[in-house]
Amino acid sequence: MNQVIVSVILLLVILFILLIFLIIRFNKGKRMAQERWQHYSIQKISDFGTTKSLEILPLIDWHTNRNDLKVEPGISYLLTTDNSSILFDTGLNFEQSDPSPLLHNMG
Repeated sequence: MNQVIVSVILLLVILFILLIFLIIRFNKGKRMAQERWQHYSIQKISDFGTTKSLEILPLIDWHTNRNDLKVEPGISYLLTTDNSSILFDTGLNFEQSDPSPLLHNMG
């Protein structure tokens, strides 16, 4: 019984030391992030311009009601304006399929 108590106390001491270490590491990282943020300057965008048309095409989502489309965690949207196209993609091709769900759905 005495060995069990000693083992429990030893485990608690180790956990306490680990907790102190993690708190110190967190505070150090927090200070570093605050210092970097203070030296960061944000430049405001003065003019986005204009467009006559905007098309937002969802390419990837977690759910679909069509059997010919593949799904995966994340989202992908193709944004198209008069002069530009932007692919906003947070899909990760989790199963490493070839073609990826994104390429499959774009086809």
